[in-house]
Formats: sequence, C-alpha cells, structure tokens
Amino acid sequence: MKGWIASLLLFSLFLCPSAFAGDQGKGEDWTYTLSGGHEGRGATLFRFFHDRFQPEEMTLVLDGHPDETGRVRHLYLDVRGAFVDDLRLDQIVLEAFDTQFNAPELWDEAIDVTSMLAVYSEATLREEDINTRLREKQIGDDDAHWQRIGIDFGPDGVHASGLYRAKFLFTFDILIEIDGQFDLVRGRQVWLSDYTLKINRREIPESLAKRAISQLQPILDLDRFIFPLRLASIEQDDEKVTLRSRHLPTPFRGITYRFVRDGLSR
Repeated sequence: MKGWIASLLLFSLFLCPSAFAGDQGKGEDWTYTLSGGHEGRGATLFRFFHDRFQPEEMTLVLDGHPDETGRVRHLYLDVRGAFVDDLRLDQIVLEAFDTQFNAPELWDEAIDVTSMLAVYSEATLREEDINTRLREKQIGDDDAHWQRIGIDFGPDGVHASGLYRAKFLFTFDILIEIDGQFDLVRGRQVWLSDYTLKINRREIPESLAKRAISQLQPILDLDRFIFPLRLASIEQDDEKVTLRSRHLPTPFRGITYRFVRDGLSR
C-alpha cells in the first residue's frame, strides 16, 4: 500500500529536488536580445539558466559582467513558465548580491555558486499545471491501474486523490486521499504537515499514515538548488502556491538579456 501512496504524492505534489536536473529541450536553436552592454561572460550565465529551466520567457539583469574569478555584484533573474522534469512552474524570480560562481574557465563543465552575500526569491506554482502534468503522465507501479488522479489547492491546504484499480483474483477499486498543509522547515524545506490519509473514505491509523508520508518528506528541499535560497513564507489559495523569502526580489537597470519562446507575445 505504501508504494501506491508514494507514487501518487511524489508526482502530484511535484516538488521533488531532482526536478531541477531536467534537460528538456537541450540542443534546440534559440535566440535572445541584449541591451545595455555586450555579450561577455553574462551571456554564458544566461545560456546556463536557459538550459537549466527551459523557460517560456526569461530575463537576466546584471550590474556588470562576471569578473575573472566568477564574481557578480548584483543580478536579477525572472523566469516565466520554466519546465523542469516536464512540469511547468509559473514563475521563479531571484535577486542576488555579491554572488561568487566557480571560476569561468570551469564553466564548460559546470556552473556552481560557491558563496553569496544575500539572495531574495519568489516562486509561484499553479494547480492547473500540476494537474496537466498528471493527465499527461500515468502514475503507479503498474501505470494502467491508476485513474482520476488529481490535486486540489484550497485556502486551508491541499487535497490529493487517486483511484487505484487492483487485480487480485478479482478486480476492485481503492480510493486513496491525502489532505494536508504545506509548512516551512528551517527555511530550506517544504514539508506536508497536519495530514490525514484515507483509504476508501476511511482514515487509517496515524502511525501508518506517518510511515507512508515519511517516504515523501521533505516535499521540496532547496539544498540542491544552485542558489542558496531561504524561504520565509508560503501563501496558498485555490489556484496557486507562492513561496517567498523575507525580502522580495526587485528588478533594476543593467545589462539585460531577454528570451521569449517563439509563438508567445513579446
């Protein structure tokens, strides 16, 4: 039973750290605009963020190009419609100060952040994008057995459910439902808390529910994200979840790289 529950939530709650390693669309031809400066090392950073997020739209603003050590004094990154692990994230916005990347001569292999003075962030995740992903991707140990999988956001929390058609001598349906809330832990992780787990409308014992949900915690772990983000709040309504740091990112004037996917309005 635990395997079915884990399969349901792992995709329906969608915020797994490995999602940020997605490589959808790499190798595709794309172009961007540049204003306020020249190509420089900033273009390498911009192409790196594009490969990482595969966005619908993306803007990178720098107050100056990375120096010979890989240091950037001030940057602002606004990513719209990022696709990670084939899931659309509505928006990710970052503002970072005194960021030290690894040495530029190593950027052909990987770009990493080694230190940073401060970073402000905001991210928005929409219910409709999660459910679109769920409709496109079947879930479960035997994909054909899962039906009517969905997730529903509300002001009081999140509800995930799925109908599993089991076959053992005869066929029967099992309705699995999970209700809970998103909570922050140490500003770096999102956990599901105050949850209940029901099988065919009946709540199972707390010890069994805790054991099953523990396989999925944390729902989101920022330790593997390129920037050392630290969240301060989660705001949720019936359409979206918004994650914010204590201070919000603010755009500024500088060297600006801009990409818009073909077919979208500019």
